[in-house]
Amino acid sequence: MKSFDIHAATHALVIALIATGCNDDDDPGPRTPVISDIAELTASTPSGSAFAIYRENAPDIMLNAPGAQVDISRIKIGESLMVTYTMADGGEAGRSGDINLRSYYAINNSTLIKGDIADFPDWNKEEVYLISIWRAGNKIDLRCRLTYDPAPRTFIMLLDESTAGNPVPDLYLVHQLQQPVESFDRNYYAAFDISRLWEQTTCEGVAVHIANSNLQQQVYRFMK
Repeated sequence: MKSFDIHAATHALVIALIATGCNDDDDPGPRTPVISDIAELTASTPSGSAFAIYRENAPDIMLNAPGAQVDISRIKIGESLMVTYTMADGGEAGRSGDINLRSYYAINNSTLIKGDIADFPDWNKEEVYLISIWRAGNKIDLRCRLTYDPAPRTFIMLLDESTAGNPVPDLYLVHQLQQPVESFDRNYYAAFDISRLWEQTTCEGVAVHIANSNLQQQVYRFMK
């Protein structure tokens, strides 16, 4: 099985909204909220970039960033990334519209891999400190903490092929280091594209299995 380099989050972002506060001593008025979100890059041209934030049981959010071009040599169209921004009109977040893009950075993007979970008897040996997991359109997004190791590791979302035809197939987050290491933890964000499975008419949902060291819950179900 191929090993992958994974991107560590260099900022402790994912606080969805920074609380309003004072600008400085000379301007005690409220400042425009700064928002951090995982979004999908839908367009990037010299005239600007566009992003989509997919939500369950709520309208999708479409954002336009005039004059801000994302480097598509690093982040491809259709991939997810972390964006930090303010609404151009200074209003609240959680809605479509123009934004002022403050920053962006790459996260881990991968597709679903089909295989036999029996080939990974130690799939749950290297636990994952799961902080959050959600479905974003045809992707499973997550935030977690992993042991830092500069060496490539196995970090995949595996579809157990024996369950592929079930109404709710089983997916496994397989995390394996090349060798044991003693190190500190870092934040990681990942987006796994499950489109080919999710769009099948026989698929009613997915069950994601995670060796979760943070909570007792080990299986997360996402239904259509």
